[in-house]
Amino acid sequence: LAYKLGMSIEEIAKGIELVEQVPHRLEVTRENGITIIDDSYNANIKGVEMALKTLSAFSGRKIVATQGIVEGGVHQKNLNIKVGEYIANNADIAILIGKLGKYIYKGLLNENFNMQNAICVKTLSNAESVFSALVKRGDVVLIANDLPDNY
Repeated sequence: LAYKLGMSIEEIAKGIELVEQVPHRLEVTRENGITIIDDSYNANIKGVEMALKTLSAFSGRKIVATQGIVEGGVHQKNLNIKVGEYIANNADIAILIGKLGKYIYKGLLNENFNMQNAICVKTLSNAESVFSALVKRGDVVLIANDLPDNY
């Protein structure tokens, strides 16, 4: 649109560089050779799907940590099965946090995910312990969805 309105590619590029990342919305950071995609504010199935497609575009071992969609109402089970299916098709390792992991696990099974790469933990602090033992330089980690205290 900017180009159609008469801006040059250079002007558009400079403007894009000034756009600030919205925190926790596909926010990409790098630390010690590890790429982190923080999509922890996301809470809907389409957003999860897009975040996982974004993850798949990166090179390196792809790891996702999620507790699933906690606000799915009567659709919660099926939505989280779908989350598992998306993970299976876009990630190498899945860290499933909390109660809804059983549904995500079913979705992973549906898509023939290597279940040796599915790690189920009860709490976020358990997941943090797994991270420190598992994640290495060159990995890309997607943190999907926020984790309410009651999950």
